[in-house]
Amino acid sequence: MDYRTRVKTLPDTAGLYPQHGDQWGDWQFNAQSLTLEYRPDGVWRYEVDLERIRSSASMLDCIFQINGHQFHKQWPSNLMQDLVDALDDIFYPQANLCSFGQDSRIKPTEFLLSRIKLGAHPPTRRIEFRVLSQGR
Repeated sequence: MDYRTRVKTLPDTAGLYPQHGDQWGDWQFNAQSLTLEYRPDGVWRYEVDLERIRSSASMLDCIFQINGHQFHKQWPSNLMQDLVDALDDIFYPQANLCSFGQDSRIKPTEFLLSRIKLGAHPPTRRIEFRVLSQGR
């Protein structure tokens, strides 16, 4: 499901972070591999290793590297905007990477895993049945 559509439908978005499978256009968040995958028509085409984004400079490098491939000339015009939206929602860079124009560094794996855990949906109610052994 599109991340921004999902967030708009929730009554309280405080503490909600992107979760596995969330999408921005054709970009999809893979929380298991900590990657952002470009999947037009559901087919894998390109992957961004989010664990390599440690600073605003490394995020910009990622953005310009993809822009340099000129995918946007072959693929949809919203490719780069969707990528920037995804990176913004995942990292919230103005607070975590470049607040007040100052470059900051994060430990990406730790940062991402903490956000995945915090953004997890509350557990659904489960009914558990147990077979009790019969004393024969």
